Amino acid sequence: MKNFISKFLTFSSLALLMLSSCKKDGAITAISDATTKPGVLTTSTTTPVLDRTNLAASAITFSATTTSYGYTGAIITYTLQIDVKGHNFASPVNAVLTSSNQTFSTQDFNKLIIGLKLPGVASQYEARIQSSLSPTEGFAYSNVVTFTATPFPAFSYLYVVGSYQGYSTSAADSLSSSVPGIYTGIINFATGNNAFLIL
Repeated sequence: MKNFISKFLTFSSLALLMLSSCKKDGAITAISDATTKPGVLTTSTTTPVLDRTNLAASAITFSATTTSYGYTGAIITYTLQIDVKGHNFASPVNAVLTSSNQTFSTQDFNKLIIGLKLPGVASQYEARIQSSLSPTEGFAYSNVVTFTATPFPAFSYLYVVGSYQGYSTSAADSLSSSVPGIYTGIINFATGNNAFLIL
């Protein structure tokens, strides 16, 4: 009997020890639409001027307030999305914001929107901020802001003269570029007159 009581007390002590060593996990935080409060987007202008003669000028500033997911410590990525008005952001251009007030130069903003609409045509665009906690979760969207802009063709040219045309600058051939640093074109050099200069 003593042996039985001894074993019983030993097993009871072990059970109590195991139970006392367990600790409760912290509260589990879940993301829901009810706790998420998207940020608010504003712009410095609704009619940014894109002047190709002043590429460094400030074109537009986007300002966004912080999105709240209902708890602190979240690392949030803010992405500016722009699409043609009425397209419902089906295929927007995206730019990750590095600050809550981000200014785009004429050159950078033109480069961002030029693929959405024909250059040289005044068009209406819509912008919003997409907030996310990861590439696949925690998406929230700000209000939509509408603006009108006229992107310009982002072409630049190099001119070529040579012995094949008498080095005449008034009749120079040209190479064009729509991608920075890459120029293309076709020039027919006459046999024996293949020396040339790039202007």
